[in-house]
Amino acid sequence: LVKWQRDRRDYEDKLRARCRVSGEEYAAVVESVVQAFDPELLDVFCSLKLQVDADTVTDEVLITEIKGIVNSVKNNTLPDIKALFGKELKMRMNESDVEARVLDYFKLFNKNVKDNGLTECFGGAEQTREKSMRLMASLTPVSLKQEVKQCCKEMHWLRDDTKATEDEKVDLLKQLREARKVKKARTKRLGEMLPSDDRMVTINGVLELPFCPDSGLDYTVISRGHWEQLKLVDTSVKAKKLTNPVRTQTFGATWVTAEAKVNLHVLIHTAAGPVEPMSTVEVLIVDVDDDEFIVGNDLLTLLGIDVNRQLEQLAGRGEDETSGDPIELEADDMPIGPRQLPPSDEIFAAVEKLVDRAVENGFPVDKVEQLRTIVHAYDVWRLDLLADPPANVPPLEVRLQNGAQPTKGLVFENPGSRWSSPVLPVKKSSDILDLRQTTDYRAVNDKTLVMAAVMPIIYDLLLYAEDLDTYLDKLSELFSLFNEFGLKLNANKSSLYEKEVKWCVRILNGSGVRHDPSRIDSFRSMPYLTTAAELQQFVCAINWMRESIVDFARNVAPLQKRLDVALATTKRTRRAAAGIGITLSVEERQAFDTVKDMLATSATLDFPDDTATTCLFTDTSDVGWALIVTQVASFDPKIPATEQQHRLLHCMSGTFTGSQCNWTVIEKEALPIVIACDKLDYLLLRPKPFRMYCDHRNLIHVFAPHESVKKHIKGKLFRWSMKLMNFRYVVEYVPGPDNVWADMISRWAGNHPPAATLKRLKVVGSCDANPATPPTIPVPNLRPLDDANFIWPTFEEFISTQAGATKPVEAERETDSLVTVDGRVWVPSEAKDLLQRLCIISHCGAQGHRGQQTMCTHLRRLFAIDNISTIVTRFVGQCLLCQHSKGGMISPLKTAGIRTEICGKRTVR
Repeated sequence: LVKWQRDRRDYEDKLRARCRVSGEEYAAVVESVVQAFDPELLDVFCSLKLQVDADTVTDEVLITEIKGIVNSVKNNTLPDIKALFGKELKMRMNESDVEARVLDYFKLFNKNVKDNGLTECFGGAEQTREKSMRLMASLTPVSLKQEVKQCCKEMHWLRDDTKATEDEKVDLLKQLREARKVKKARTKRLGEMLPSDDRMVTINGVLELPFCPDSGLDYTVISRGHWEQLKLVDTSVKAKKLTNPVRTQTFGATWVTAEAKVNLHVLIHTAAGPVEPMSTVEVLIVDVDDDEFIVGNDLLTLLGIDVNRQLEQLAGRGEDETSGDPIELEADDMPIGPRQLPPSDEIFAAVEKLVDRAVENGFPVDKVEQLRTIVHAYDVWRLDLLADPPANVPPLEVRLQNGAQPTKGLVFENPGSRWSSPVLPVKKSSDILDLRQTTDYRAVNDKTLVMAAVMPIIYDLLLYAEDLDTYLDKLSELFSLFNEFGLKLNANKSSLYEKEVKWCVRILNGSGVRHDPSRIDSFRSMPYLTTAAELQQFVCAINWMRESIVDFARNVAPLQKRLDVALATTKRTRRAAAGIGITLSVEERQAFDTVKDMLATSATLDFPDDTATTCLFTDTSDVGWALIVTQVASFDPKIPATEQQHRLLHCMSGTFTGSQCNWTVIEKEALPIVIACDKLDYLLLRPKPFRMYCDHRNLIHVFAPHESVKKHIKGKLFRWSMKLMNFRYVVEYVPGPDNVWADMISRWAGNHPPAATLKRLKVVGSCDANPATPPTIPVPNLRPLDDANFIWPTFEEFISTQAGATKPVEAERETDSLVTVDGRVWVPSEAKDLLQRLCIISHCGAQGHRGQQTMCTHLRRLFAIDNISTIVTRFVGQCLLCQHSKGGMISPLKTAGIRTEICGKRTVR
């Protein structure tokens, strides 16, 4: 319709111009809108849209309806305006005339608005700000965008106003500047991001119970009934009698006595996954029956859930940064011209040598005939590349680009030319005369789509098995596939049986994977590097060994930095780097010597075992991170992780660079976990869940961030937590001193110079020689019912409060002047302080804070309160302890007069 409207306007303008010249009557020659419509489309449009007969519709009605459709949003759905204009709105920089460039830019903007039905979004005067923002967002070059933004921030519009006087302009400018200085507080309300699952805890791996976290309780307790259930399913647990029984008064003036204790393994199911302390937890056995296992402040603090320090975790921001180095690959030389097939006797003799060599390497003699039958069963052996038929794979289907129109096909016979495409000499290596001929396919590639990996080349193939019978079965299946697809093996470069092989510069045997000692010796014998090409080759070569070298990133960092500086102004190719000379400094020479010494101590990596338990150790410092993946064959959960028999699978380390240095502690702690799940998934995806060890106490908030976390940080944590959904794992807390492996390779960066330095310190003296005494800050009370200043409600207070309020119609007065409703004490709605104290008393239960339904039930049983559900809901929503332990939204804090004033009030509530 937009295009039709534009074409209709052009048609009418041309027709009017012709009528002015020829003198014709415009109404007599113009084609009406009704006649321009397709008859079938007009009938459907009139019946469904206008609900009139097509014979009675007029041009004015159709034009009015079309304008309404064009000016409205397409499909009644507002598109992503930012992405739309970012893609479609571009300034035409090839136009030399600046004025024409600007006019075309605004013309393109209006065209996009009309074509996408966004006239209502940008047509009015109130949408001028949004229109200006879209125009500025796509401006190029960057200098022009900065200049326009600066111009929009100034108040030039006030100076250009002709209606206001000069005095009025001065007053208005002053008011606007003062309004900008006023800071306005804004509050955000975030929706629920995680589902509220039932809280469950597993005791000693055999008994699953619901639990309730309570930071107001000093000890973790288990009721007498649950203790009896645990003894029935786990006969190994033994209780120890306390020398002095623990008798505590809980909320509601209820006394709880514990005469015995027991050490239990507690596995808590949380939103971030199952969490289990590394050691056993001391639990008191109380003489009351409760339906929940109470997690006290001792266990909560051990897991890092500290209500009083949650706000200290919200700071910093950052962005992910990645970097990499290009690697140049060179193809092997291919033979020129085909050769005839060798006699079968030569191939037979070469294969027999392979069998004899297998026997020399320890192949069992009783299995030799079976091996000989397998290797001679298929025609897969060759001594050189010969005139064999091509591999039996589907032919490549060439896909043409849009608009490509080949006249005679991509490949056709051309008898008049020797080459269908020119053949160009290409330099193969650094030798001057080492040239190769290659066909120029650029003309063909311009017409076809680019496809990656269209020429697969198999250099090496390794067949591995745990026992001999399985190996022979795999070998037979492998030769069958080679024969099916027409692939060939070189008998002079193959081996049928090896107990230790060198493959991809590594040595593989039954005990694990280690690096070639001869390769390590060659690295250690290298002199100090003198060119950037030698440094580049050295860094790229040792990068293959980083997964088995502890503390790799820090020691290689000076060499990598020197390489980046040397190649900063040129290409990162070996040929360009060969012409750049370097001289290593004292620090770089020390790093070079340290790296060579580390190569000799590289660890042996074990093979992943599906029956073993995989362990992930992560740790983070202010400037670095580290992770280690190990496996334990016979894992015993009752033995500390530091005493288990670990076998190394992989280790990684790195440093925070750029904006990563400004990340919060939560983001830094989550980074190595996310990297492990992203890059080491082949090690962590096992039949058994892997165990995740870390020493950060607030890890529970990493993958279940609170709503008070900044929005951009929470979004990043949620995106990272998506990577963990594919894994099965158990989180275990390890204290910092026990996390020796990961901790020692993340703390190394502590000797780095600080990112910010102090250049000047300005001291400002005070003119007041006797400053006023600072106000006394009240200490917040964590247990309001135990406070001596807490005033319990009395009947006299109820009577005095009722006297000043309007009594309800159904109210009755007792003999003691107390007003009741249906036998319950009436509490006026104006008595805010009295209602607050009643809510505190009803909220504090014997085993923790009560919920909303329980509070309403208790209050309705004794008191008559209007809108009691609303009052209770508001009260529970302001309890910080319930917010952090049971989930939900935290109400916004008001402005405090002195430091910690609001925190103290919220804690008392």
